[in-house]
Amino acid sequence: MKYLTNYPINSTKAPITMSKELPQGAYLTNAKMHLKWKGEEMQMSVEDFRY
Repeated sequence: MKYLTNYPINSTKAPITMSKELPQGAYLTNAKMHLKWKGEEMQMSVEDFRY
């Protein structure tokens, strides 16, 4: 933890929801996490979050 202040993280906030599909951001549907960002989409099974 003491080293975190030495390495600033430049990030962009993204919306996340469990209730609806988003045009950009992350959402859950059919037991999958979807991430849409800058014209690309990634999907991952929620089962993958267990490990």
